[in-house]
Amino acid sequence: MTASPADRGAFTPRYPDPSSPDPLTPEDVLPPVDARAYRRFIEWHVNSGFALAIVSLIEPWRREALAAWTAAHFQGTRVLRLDDPERRAVGPMLLELAPPEQTRIIVLEKLEEARDRIAVCKSLNVPRDDLVKRWAVPWVLLVHPSARLDLELNAPDFVDFAGLWLLDEEPEQAPAPSPPDLLQGMASGRLPPTTDSDDPGAGPETGLSPTNPERSSTSTRDLLHEAYDFFVLGRHDEARDRLAQLDLQDPRRRERDPRRMHIDALFAQREGRVDDARDQLGEALRLCQTPQRERLRAILLGELADLLTTHGEIDEALHLLRHETLPILERVGDTHSRAVTFGKVADILHARGQLDEALRIRKEEELPILTQLGDRRALCASETNLAIVLLARDSGEDRKEAEGLLRSALGAANDMGLAVAGIIREHMRAHGIDP
Repeated sequence: MTASPADRGAFTPRYPDPSSPDPLTPEDVLPPVDARAYRRFIEWHVNSGFALAIVSLIEPWRREALAAWTAAHFQGTRVLRLDDPERRAVGPMLLELAPPEQTRIIVLEKLEEARDRIAVCKSLNVPRDDLVKRWAVPWVLLVHPSARLDLELNAPDFVDFAGLWLLDEEPEQAPAPSPPDLLQGMASGRLPPTTDSDDPGAGPETGLSPTNPERSSTSTRDLLHEAYDFFVLGRHDEARDRLAQLDLQDPRRRERDPRRMHIDALFAQREGRVDDARDQLGEALRLCQTPQRERLRAILLGELADLLTTHGEIDEALHLLRHETLPILERVGDTHSRAVTFGKVADILHARGQLDEALRIRKEEELPILTQLGDRRALCASETNLAIVLLARDSGEDRKEAEGLLRSALGAANDMGLAVAGIIREHMRAHGIDP
């Protein structure tokens, strides 16, 4: 059984709060229909023989929260990490945890962190009778979407056992932009690539720039920018092609250029390799200690905060955004990126239930900057996010104000022909507001 994305509606997971004694539940990290399906799977199959659920979630902290909840509520749950440094097969590692007769549930995690995913997947691809006879208990595999593909290709027999699939939706690949639009990137929360001039290996800007299709690309700066933009657009094969061209020009660049490390970190994070992404960002930050690279340092700190947020390390992410990233952006005069960073802070506070503070930041920090800049696209998103906070707080005149903001954002989105108009209508209908 696979839960249908269409049935889930808008869902925002609840970030872990270190100050709260209450552990996260399936309802905190999964859409309602998925949370019910997960609970039913566990409760119905305990003491009922072999069954398999595959839960594919993008954020590591959500996977970890499900593993922790299952272990806390069902005695005899065994949680097995698949990123074993000795690269042993799954069977021997299971026997080290506990004998089969003392095991009620098996939870497998960290496949995306394994150094040899294919070998781990193949060790899972065993005859069904072996699993049923020796480990006749419910199995839950918690996996990042990137590792799920390796699993389907290299453990087809194991995957075929799955009676429940719960899948995060992957973002669709964006349509190819015209060349002048490419360097502008997408209207996302990600900060744009650096434009500082302290690149000793860039050389003259000869060759194809995305803003000049008449020339062919030989500049390292062009290749880095194109790789970044293709990544943000979801055109990952083309991004890797630009990086391969860059490596041919200068094989050592990936070891000494923080912007190259930045893109490697983005790929590692997308593929669920959290430790690799963290290492890449840490090394890139180490190389960004000079005043000339302050803006790049702010970009990297923002990416590290994103990584920490997806890993559930919320307090550290907020510290990086508030006390390191924002002061740098103010010093270098990057007003637009300050607004983006304020939006990230508000997103985290909203998810943690700190609605008053999230509302204050949206109203007093983010929205005034975007209004001053006249960025209609970003204003449309900001008004929508502000309305969502107001509807969540639902105090006094909040609903009336939220309705006005959503109508304003919808009108702007329609005028600019933005696809986000459909999302705004969905939010309005979900709260009983006639679009």
